[in-house]
Amino acid sequence: MGDGYGRHTPALAGNRIARVLVFDQALAPFVGDAITALTNENEWVEIGDPISDVITAAYDVVDSYYENSMIGLVASFLTEIPEGWLALDGSTYSAEFYPELYALLDSQFKDVPNEEFTLPDMSDLFLVGAGSTYGLGDQGGENYHTLTTAEMPSHSHTYTPPVANIDLEAPGAPDILAAGLGTPTQTGSAGSGDEHENRPPYIAVTYAIFAGR
Repeated sequence: MGDGYGRHTPALAGNRIARVLVFDQALAPFVGDAITALTNENEWVEIGDPISDVITAAYDVVDSYYENSMIGLVASFLTEIPEGWLALDGSTYSAEFYPELYALLDSQFKDVPNEEFTLPDMSDLFLVGAGSTYGLGDQGGENYHTLTTAEMPSHSHTYTPPVANIDLEAPGAPDILAAGLGTPTQTGSAGSGDEHENRPPYIAVTYAIFAGR
């Protein structure tokens, strides 16, 4: 091709051979990296000629992706949860059936004496990143909230009362300038105290964690 790269194209004569790439949909985010790695000869491993060696090596590579990259991954689904994923719905599972996930989970989710783990219930919740404000597994917030007086912006109300004036008119004539000191009066009221929506626009999905089995 003149670009400095050597390519091998099998002669298209006789029987045609098709190479098909088949992979678990859970590995979709990593397929591009895997294909790129195939272009690097340093990534190739000598495994021998027997087909059984090839299959074993292929399984080892796939297992490494599961073990190193996928276990514990949380994702959202707008469909049925695929095989290998567990819904984050508060269910409890035995470590015997999901040992890899059990090993990676934080201690707060584990019942070590019984060798069980309980996943958090993400029903009706949003995700937020753990950090200095929120610890791993913290929960909080409200769907609706009613403001308290302390939460209202600082403000003031101004009311000017009437003042006393000197009567400058003749006796018996209506005195439009004179006014007495009145009693303090409420200026008015507004508001109902109802709760207000406390959520951003949303769409509901199912959260699940990858368990690998």
